[in-house]
Formats: sequence, C-alpha cells, structure tokens
Amino acid sequence: SSDLEVLEVLSFIAYSQPVTEEELEGLGRAGISTTVRQLLRRELVKIERGSQNETQYVTTPRFLELFGLRSRHDLPLPGDFAFK
Repeated sequence: SSDLEVLEVLSFIAYSQPVTEEELEGLGRAGISTTVRQLLRRELVKIERGSQNETQYVTTPRFLELFGLRSRHDLPLPGDFAFK
C-alpha cells in the first residue's frame, strides 16, 4: 500500500467511524485488508465489536496524539482547508 492509500483509508475510518469491514470493502480498493493491517500494526486504528458482534474499526488515542487532536470531533472539516 502506498502512503497515500493508507492515509485515504485512515481518513475514511476517522471521519466515518465506527466503520465495518463491509464499508471498507465498499471502497473498492485492492489490498484493503493489507492497508487495514498496517493501520492496526501502527496502532492508529483498533477493532471493536458492534451490537451485532460485527468487526468495526475506530481510531485510537495514539491517532489523536499523532495528529494533535483532543478528540475525533476536532478533525478539520472540508471547509477548513484553504487550497491555493
């Protein structure tokens, strides 16, 4: 997985959490499971069990720390970006 692919998947999880395996597979990316394993190994996302005992992915406190966020609600909104 390229760094850009990893960041895209991490962003999807961060903004959409909790995210199921089905939702991740719905992104249509080849090798999505490899990318998710990489994020798990780096402790940027973790697995939680949903109400139907399905696997869900959420970001970790380490993710927040690395990106200088107090909570996931501090994630920037698309309008916060100024493109030149």
